[in-house]
Amino acid sequence: EKWCNDGNKPFDFELKDNKTFGDIINQFKQTIEIRKDKEVLENIFIQYKKKLGRKFKVELVKLKGKQFYTDVENLKNGLDKIFIEIKKRENYPNIKIEVVEGEDNKFIDIKIIQIGSEAGGDSKKMLKEIKSGDFSDIGRNFKNLCNWSIESTNENKHYHINYSDEVIEELEDKPIGFTHILRFYNK
Repeated sequence: EKWCNDGNKPFDFELKDNKTFGDIINQFKQTIEIRKDKEVLENIFIQYKKKLGRKFKVELVKLKGKQFYTDVENLKNGLDKIFIEIKKRENYPNIKIEVVEGEDNKFIDIKIIQIGSEAGGDSKKMLKEIKSGDFSDIGRNFKNLCNWSIESTNENKHYHINYSDEVIEELEDKPIGFTHILRFYNK
């Protein structure tokens, strides 16, 4: 109080370890928001690209300049699980990660596509994965965070599964690969 009453800015107040109050606020903001000024989204996926290693070719499309609120730690935890699954399928080394913006910027979709890869089961089996399979951990991390769905093919049947609503939709066109879609709504 004395600091501010003396005409100083609250953000300049020094705390322990030579940090200012402003530093603490910025640190907190980075836990609740993907920020465009720091290119956070692109940097997250650059780290996953490095973790996959040289066997994988990762293309990043339209990740710069994106900003939305989310629990960044839970997002990364869910992404960790997705990339563990991707790494298991090294026979499909081409990965495309892109952002698709929704109409009127109401939402953005982050698509993680393992080109050429297909699901190991039909749509009903894949929907059950959210309950007790490999996808249950992903589902826990994305619950109340984003709308998570997949698109894939199994035995020439193409489908979209919205895990958030547990809805299966048949697709006419074959996806280019096993695709995770994370939808984040803006305001």
